[in-house]
Amino acid sequence: MKRLCAAVLAFLLLFALVVKGETVQESSSEGAVQEPVSTDMATSGEQGKKELYDLSYKFPQGKELFYRMDFDREDEFNIGGKNVKIAKKTLLYISQLFESVDGDGNGSGKLFYLQGWQDGQRIFPQQKVVTLKVSPGGDVLETAGLQEVAAEFLKVIQRTIADYIPGFDRLPLKIDLTKAPSNTFNPFLQSFILPLPARPVATGEKWTRGDKNIGNVEFTLQKVEGNNAYIEMYAEGRNGIVKGDAVFDVAEGIVISQKVRTDTDATGRVVERIAKEIEIPVENNKLNIPEKTHMTITMVLMPSE
Repeated sequence: MKRLCAAVLAFLLLFALVVKGETVQESSSEGAVQEPVSTDMATSGEQGKKELYDLSYKFPQGKELFYRMDFDREDEFNIGGKNVKIAKKTLLYISQLFESVDGDGNGSGKLFYLQGWQDGQRIFPQQKVVTLKVSPGGDVLETAGLQEVAAEFLKVIQRTIADYIPGFDRLPLKIDLTKAPSNTFNPFLQSFILPLPARPVATGEKWTRGDKNIGNVEFTLQKVEGNNAYIEMYAEGRNGIVKGDAVFDVAEGIVISQKVRTDTDATGRVVERIAKEIEIPVENNKLNIPEKTHMTITMVLMPSE
């Protein structure tokens, strides 16, 4: 059960743009946001005059925020020497409502998975609710109910893997993710949360986020206009590139939008691992393994009515 959960989590992370331990290089700073580093060539005195911005989540209490998430996946196959591209789309609506903030600034509240579609087919037919606690820097400290969401995503994954293993979506899977601890799937939720620096930063400063499984992703504060901070992210490893950008409301302490794209050749290895763990007797010539997978995830705050 534990090995299969790990295999499923690997595909969940691939679905969320990061292949566990493969997409980006390993980091020595496990699970931590590293201290911001300035890339400005000014002297320390001149650097001290630059305005600093406190980028931290403030968890506005009692204010429900609604987001739209678009998952656009494109696989590249080599069929008869020709490059064939197949596109898939998943749409998801979520909301978050924080109820309290403790003395350390950690926010406690609920994350609602409202509804969604995968290539026009309904997912999340019933609303799922996750109770969570998050730090001001974006660390997921604890959750309850996330295994129910993972079980729903497993259905999405089964249909997705059917693109690579014909008939996979018709197989009865002998796995019940709802029996796994919620915190087992925290890395999946963490992959969607923009990590913020441990101290106020000036434009041009960088910080990184990583652990032994995910590796390093570098973030840069590009500019601040009004209340909006514009952040870029980038990571490059043995098997892929992750890059993207985000807009963060400094005053409200919330994400306005973020867009992340990954380009990887690790999809095949993850699919083969899942097939092995589920003990599916699949010959290599029956696998439809893409040479490359491009995934773009866009999350946008929806306007309040």
